Amino acid sequence: MKLLKRYFHSVIKIAKEALNSSSLFNKILNIQDRLVASISFFSTRNENLSNILLLQGRTLAIENSKRAPFNNLNEAEFKVFSQSGEDGIIQYLIREAEIKTEEKIFVEFGVEDYSEANTRFLLMNNFWKGLIIDGSQRNIKKLGRIIYTGNQI
Repeated sequence: MKLLKRYFHSVIKIAKEALNSSSLFNKILNIQDRLVASISFFSTRNENLSNILLLQGRTLAIENSKRAPFNNLNEAEFKVFSQSGEDGIIQYLIREAEIKTEEKIFVEFGVEDYSEANTRFLLMNNFWKGLIIDGSQRNIKKLGRIIYTGNQI
């Protein structure tokens, strides 16, 4: 519990520092990047931390939709569960493509433990359905069966 309190105090400090940046999007993005980096020593299965990331990702997606259209896909980048900002790019592309409900299905290969994945934000934020695959039986056993339904936040 002491470690968690210390962690959240450091997040608050980081947030205060980040708020000195220029735009609201940059402020949120800066906080998000620092939060993702600092969470790595906690379990990726911790529901509360996942929910914090999910809420921040939703905020970034909303801010991105206000800033669109973009001249370059890099402008849409933000990271929630992806490795390098793909979550923001995917959110931008699916919004622009106006994908129908019945078409909201994904397949992702090489997910390891699904802590960093390009489809996890789609699953949790946009309620897509999908199949995740990894070549390691150990990773698959660790994952078990992921069932995410509804808005759990």
